Amino acid sequence: MFGKKNREGSSPRRFPSALLAEARSHPNGWVYEIRPGLDPLGTVPLEDIVGAWKIDAAGEPTGEFTPNPRYRTD
Repeated sequence: MFGKKNREGSSPRRFPSALLAEARSHPNGWVYEIRPGLDPLGTVPLEDIVGAWKIDAAGEPTGEFTPNPRYRTD
């Protein structure tokens, strides 16, 4: 994965509602949030992955988010 996870005291990220269908198709896995405007079916450079969301056995987001330290915000 990317490294550091959300820590208590940090402002929590909200799971993007646009990724709910993707989450349901990946139970017990991870769903990656990418930079808005990119083609999710195309090649996504590592620098354009915002981070990863943990998905539980029912296909629902757990709230655990691992940010990508190489994500570029510019």
